[in-house]
Order: sequence, then structure tokens, then C-alpha cells
Amino acid sequence: MRFPEFEGEWETKKLGEIGDFKNGINKSSEDFGFGVPFVNLMDIFGKSNISSKEEFSLVNANDREVNLYDLRKGDVLFIRSSVKRSGVGETSVILEDLYKTVYSGFLIRFRDNKIQLNINFKKYCFSTSSFRNRLISLSSTSANTNINQDSLSSLDIYFPTKNEQKKISCLLSLIDDKIQTQNKILLHYQSLIKNLRNGIFKQKIRFKNAEGDNFSDWNIVELGSIAKKINTKNKEMAIKTVLSNSATFGIMNQSDFFDKEIANPNNINGYYIVEKDDFVYNPRISKEAPVGPISRNKVGVGVISPLYMVFRFREGDIDYLEHFFNSDTWFGHMENIANYGARADRMSFSSSDFSKMLIPVPEIREQIRIASFLSNIDQKIQIEKAILKQLEHQKQSLLKQMFV
Repeated sequence: MRFPEFEGEWETKKLGEIGDFKNGINKSSEDFGFGVPFVNLMDIFGKSNISSKEEFSLVNANDREVNLYDLRKGDVLFIRSSVKRSGVGETSVILEDLYKTVYSGFLIRFRDNKIQLNINFKKYCFSTSSFRNRLISLSSTSANTNINQDSLSSLDIYFPTKNEQKKISCLLSLIDDKIQTQNKILLHYQSLIKNLRNGIFKQKIRFKNAEGDNFSDWNIVELGSIAKKINTKNKEMAIKTVLSNSATFGIMNQSDFFDKEIANPNNINGYYIVEKDDFVYNPRISKEAPVGPISRNKVGVGVISPLYMVFRFREGDIDYLEHFFNSDTWFGHMENIANYGARADRMSFSSSDFSKMLIPVPEIREQIRIASFLSNIDQKIQIEKAILKQLEHQKQSLLKQMFV
């Protein structure tokens, strides 16, 4: 695909021929939390550009380090190391000079000081499938997947004249604007269902039955009285599908989540067997899951690490219970029973304390009514996600057709 007013071959150069690379700053743990702004690995993931509007963490850096690891308008930051193979080499463009701001050693700065590309063109030329495939082919994998300066320098970059660069970036920016708008729509519905869930499970919002009368009062029971812990272990490699519970994506095949197998095949005999509609608690805490996520297994039979807790309900509407664990109303119990030890990123507690979690249990007709109401909103969210995915596919299609 080409704009009709442009013709002629695009220019080809090695990245090392048009600019220079520099790894970021490395500091010890006591140097964080004060000092100058610090662009970290997580500031780059999923972001095509960085501006001064972002809120960065702080690191202790002297004037010499600030000068060495500065960030100027047009610089490109490459992710140097990633747990997921698909994340290595992702880029973000610096849209303006960042005053006294440095960047992490997990990042590599590219500065095209020999042949300058259009700043918006740089948001797209490094994310095409052809460039990404060539970059990943040069990466190395051990515990993480890594890329270095020499490999990046050797990569070919194809680019047209400045005018065509500008025209291409303008078109793709229009698609990005639509994607941004769709993201806002999606966030609206996600915020709506979150607030509704919390209101419902705190009984601030109640439903009426088919006759228009109030449902009966709710019972509050302990988790252990309606569910049982599952600790059946895999034997003789009977089940080879290894599952993982992600705070963002829920339960999925581990190989899909990490882009590779993480579990040692020789050790999965000790893993717990998880059946469809079992619930899995992941004690690992994160920004997305401050007490760790509880997710319903919709994938099918698999095995999961014994670091996770698996439980199965004997009674109750399974959709209602899934919505309950997607609310925040059970967080307080986890915070009360947690014992924070050597692992600050992982919850620690006894199984008996976990089983004492209080579960609100209305009569089954109200459970079904609640689940149906919330599921309708969730279906709307899935539709908006599909629209977003379609727009992202359209963008990738344009990238593939417009770039060499």
C-alpha cells in the first residue's frame, strides 16, 4: 500500500548507521525512592510514547549520571530484557525533552543523531511484524529473553522521504485515536461493572423477584462450608496441560501466557489437578491484584502449581460466585489473615484461615438474577473488547502493508 503522490524505493540503513545505543543506569535497592525521575521497564510496556505528563518513580543519580543517561525529544527506548519473549525489544518514543530524567538498565536508548527520522514515524516503524520478527530472531533466551546493542545496531531499517514518513504517521495516528477512544469506552464499562459488583455484594443494591417482592435476607457463610479444597495431585504425567492464573487474563495455558513452557515436565506430577469450574487462588500480589486473584477455570482439565490454592463449590450458582470473586468485597478477609514474611510479593496464610472467608449467599433465585444482570454487562464488555481488537488488527494490517 502506497500513497499515490509518492514513488521510488525506500532507503535502507542499519540502525547503527543512523544513530547510537546506550544501556540505562543500574542502581542498588537503597538508591530508589528519592532523587530524579526514573523511566522504568513498566513505564514502557504497551506505550508507544512517553511524555513529561507521566508519573515516574525516583532514583538517586548524580549530575554526571543525569548527563550520561538523559532523555531527549525523539529518543527511542528499547526493552532490553523481558520474561515474555514477545516483550523484548518493544519501544517507546520520547515526545519531549525530559528534564533531569534517567532510564533503567533494563532499557536501551536509541538516538538517531546521524539521520533523523520523523518522531511520529518512529512510533510505528519499530512495531511492524517484519522488524519485530527480525529483532526477536537476534535475541537470546535463558531465564529471560534479551537483546543487546550489537544486535540492535545490525538491524536494517527501511524509511521513505520525510514527507512520506509524515503522511504515513498521520494515517496511523488516526487509527490510534480510534483505539484510544475505544479504550475509554471499555474502561467505562469495566468501571461500571466493578462498582455494581461491589454495591451488590455489600447489599447496597438489591433485586426483586418476578412478583415484584423483595427476596429474603442473605445468609453469610464461611467458604469452607460450601466449598472444598482440592489437592489431588497429578500422577505419572497423566495430565500435561499446565495452567497459570493471571491477574489480567485469568486462568490460561501457561505456555500461552509466557510464550514458553515454564514448568519442569519432570515436576508436574506434584501439581494439583484442576477441573472446569474449579476456582484457583494465586497468592502473588500485584498492582492489578492487591491480595492476589481468584479465578474460575473455564479452560478445562489441567494441572497447576501447588503454590496455588484450588477449591470447588458443592453448592451455589457458579456464575454468581465468579462475579463475587471478581469484586473487591473479599479483600478485607485476605488482608486480615495474611502473614507477610520473606516474600513481600506473596500472601502467606493457613488453609484453615482461608476457608473462613465469609461468602454472602442469597437464595438461589436471587443468585441467578444477580449473575444474569452482571453477565449482561460483562457481555457488553466482551463486545467492546472485540471492537478494540478489530481496530488493533486494522492497525497491524496497515503496518504490514505500508512498511517493507
